[in-house]
Amino acid sequence: MGELAVLIAGGLTAGMLGGLLGIGGGIILMPILRFAIGLPAPQAAGICIIAVFFTTLGGSYRHYRLGHIEVRSVVPVLLPGLVACAGCSLLFPLLAQRSGWLDLGIGLVFLLISARMIVESLLDLLRRARETPQHVRVEGGLPQKLSIGAVSGVLPGLLGIGTGGILVPAFSFLLKTPIKTAMAASLVCF
Repeated sequence: MGELAVLIAGGLTAGMLGGLLGIGGGIILMPILRFAIGLPAPQAAGICIIAVFFTTLGGSYRHYRLGHIEVRSVVPVLLPGLVACAGCSLLFPLLAQRSGWLDLGIGLVFLLISARMIVESLLDLLRRARETPQHVRVEGGLPQKLSIGAVSGVLPGLLGIGTGGILVPAFSFLLKTPIKTAMAASLVCF
């Protein structure tokens, strides 16, 4: 019964934070599945990616209905992400045989994303002298969007984790997209 309570609480937390922050919830679910429940890394990755799919589906629909995203502006991110994910998912069985490497890869991704977001958020708070107008389009050149899409597609394909931890900071910091639009675009892309 204790594991069930942890799974329910973890799922609710991941769903709420995923929908709220546009991250899908994998960054919450993966540690719960691996360390609180004790699932092997490949099994945790598989469960996580399925759960995140449903979180992002609901969240992206809601952001779209609220007018937070112009979907056409993220199509150049979607397509290479899909290709990279499909390609890397073919490598997943090899990586799954070495769960220590899988854990290391996931941990490093989470660590780098967290460090980058903390630093960028602090710098943004210090720089914010004027408000920028809100827009629902993800601006940026085609090469930038294709690159972001390709990099973000590697994570679900190779590691079984969602892309929100890459896409939200990439849209927000690299493409200077307002955070609400960045979160919506992240969910749509996943």
